[in-house]
Amino acid sequence: MPDVLLVDFHGKHNPHHIFCTQTTRHRNLVPVSDAKQQSATAGCQAKLRAENSSLHPPTVDADGVVTKCAPLAIMMESHVGLAIYVLACMGMGVLVLLLSARLSSFAVRHLFRETGVKLAIVSPRLHTVALDAASTLEGNSTCQLNGDGAIIIRPADEWGTLLQGTDAAGGRQSTRAAQNTHFVSEQDHQVITLHSSGMSGLAVFKSLIAYDGSPLEYSWKWNTRTSEPDNRYSREAIGKDSGRDALMHFLGNSPEGKLMKPNVMGMDNVEPSKSRLKIYFTSANTSFKSVREIMTMGGISDISEESLQNLRSMILAVLGLPADFPEEKEISVESTTAGQTWKDFEALCEGFIYFFDIAPTSGRPQVKFFLTTPKYGADDLTIARNLMAWMDEQGRGTYCDAYIGAWRTGRECTDTSVISARRRESLTSSLTSLLSYTARPGTKRT
Repeated sequence: MPDVLLVDFHGKHNPHHIFCTQTTRHRNLVPVSDAKQQSATAGCQAKLRAENSSLHPPTVDADGVVTKCAPLAIMMESHVGLAIYVLACMGMGVLVLLLSARLSSFAVRHLFRETGVKLAIVSPRLHTVALDAASTLEGNSTCQLNGDGAIIIRPADEWGTLLQGTDAAGGRQSTRAAQNTHFVSEQDHQVITLHSSGMSGLAVFKSLIAYDGSPLEYSWKWNTRTSEPDNRYSREAIGKDSGRDALMHFLGNSPEGKLMKPNVMGMDNVEPSKSRLKIYFTSANTSFKSVREIMTMGGISDISEESLQNLRSMILAVLGLPADFPEEKEISVESTTAGQTWKDFEALCEGFIYFFDIAPTSGRPQVKFFLTTPKYGADDLTIARNLMAWMDEQGRGTYCDAYIGAWRTGRECTDTSVISARRRESLTSSLTSLLSYTARPGTKRT
């Protein structure tokens, strides 16, 4: 990358020299001269400043204190447009965070936070990644990672548009690319931060298996004095891409996540590459607003509104609540049980249960919701009938009659002299297993 002063020098003294040759999608070659590069850089610079008042060259006050604007992130594919944007920022003395197009949204979020970025210029293809990285817990397109000012995501112009060399008002722009104060001293040369495409931007994952942090452990087993040893190795399946970061971010930042209490943790006893880490949490909140926040992990998981409304309708139907029950209202025990309780009822946990499924190859956990019918709901038969009615409305009623028949058979086999609480606990526990909902990003319902 040439110094921005060289851009002005060659633009003036070697205007017809070829700076680079850009290819098009049709494999045509477009020569870019030094004069064209200089003009495009100056035009890009003028547009950036016109659209973003926060961008400015460094300033020095009477006491010699240097003030710089926040860094600007650039995330786009490798073409002449990338060079134009970087040189435009260098000409203003604006620190550039040049991000690899291969980074995940979590890595980009980490770099945004660590560098204090306030503005990001992003190509259309990477726009979704940047928005995901700079999204709030409410799912907005800006982020409060770095103080009061939200991160602004602006689309990058196509390189062909940049080469036109016009300013924001459409007129020809001065061809000078380097501002007089683009750096304030000979020591002030840190105007660009290159980020290797081979790095994630996150802290290097360290395994607990080996002392050096590697996820591999070798061992040798000698069965007898004369036989050859068995050479074995173990590999930790849960690594940096397992989705734990997404879960920890949700638990640490979401208002709902902070209230959740862990209950059970388990894992699959299968091949390590297929094993999942499973964590169950309880939330005391029972409003659907809370359910929505947790199922989407604060907006991180892309669950369709249709899917969420299906879940809401199931909860209301099973618990016998009206369809217009407010999303913000907490579901109380009194509103669903009509005040009828049973032995050990008070010992049941308050709230709803959620299960986070963390797989080795997935960057985001799957979230499953459990409707705790033993605590919230009427008698067993009413719960079963409500559920079957909802299933029938959803076009899933094929086995409803058989289910009710099996339920009645089980009830008839129950010793009537035994307190009904035991029957209720047994049968509703099976219903609780049935009344679950799994949220998988990008799908409607499972």
